[in-house]
Amino acid sequence: MFKLLHDVLTQEVAADGFEYRAGTDAFGPTGVAFLDEGRWLVANGATDELYLLERLGVSAGVPIAPEAGLMDLCFDLDGRLYGTRWGFKDIVEVEPETGTVLRVVRDGFEGPAAIVLDPVAGELLVSDFSAHRVVAIDPGSGDQTVRADADTIRHPDGIAVASDGRLFVACPWDLRVVCVERDGTVREVAQVDGKPDGIALARDDAPLRGSIVVSLRNGDLATINTAGQLTVIATDGTPADLLTVDRDGYLYVTQIDQVVRIGPGMFQPTSGSSWPMTLG
Repeated sequence: MFKLLHDVLTQEVAADGFEYRAGTDAFGPTGVAFLDEGRWLVANGATDELYLLERLGVSAGVPIAPEAGLMDLCFDLDGRLYGTRWGFKDIVEVEPETGTVLRVVRDGFEGPAAIVLDPVAGELLVSDFSAHRVVAIDPGSGDQTVRADADTIRHPDGIAVASDGRLFVACPWDLRVVCVERDGTVREVAQVDGKPDGIALARDDAPLRGSIVVSLRNGDLATINTAGQLTVIATDGTPADLLTVDRDGYLYVTQIDQVVRIGPGMFQPTSGSSWPMTLG
């Protein structure tokens, strides 16, 4: 749990009891997606396990797929579930109730990390961390378009999609957050010490007023305003990985052995995070 530094924020443990990889680069659960009737999925990138949880406030228990190998999760416009697999260097379609891999959508990646939905084009947006690129994948054909490459971006990790189609990308080893415009132009949003990993967006009409939200490997949670100014809003966490926002606007922060839910519901739902669909 965090020490919250913003009066409006609340927190609760959404799930705990996850195994994790210890050390200087410690991590555990990485990706989250939401089903119907309060059920949700957690991919543990450290152990390759996929969990289907029936509600909030539970322990991880027994995984539905002990060797899924998934890092992050995303639904397409037709409700099909996809995931990145770092170890297999591919993107796969997954059966959400069992974790069974249905097909490989595309392989040949070097380090596929985050995956979100482009709600306009219906494509899957993937950060290839080790290849220094962000790509768009047609979920049907597997065809790929490069949105940003090594000339403009380094070690991309978490991705958030704005309503106008811009991408905000956390680059932990480059210590910055960048924006990828629809035309492929990449600009720096802010330099961020602490290694930004996960990324999400606050709603324009909420107290954080459209800020970018980043989870940091140093255990902090911070916002970046339109002027590029960084404000720490929570501290004393563990090294964090990806961020996901549910259909009700609550932020899920992956920690090394648990997932923490930050409220109130004032964040922009992560595109492709929920089925039935909630677009970002």
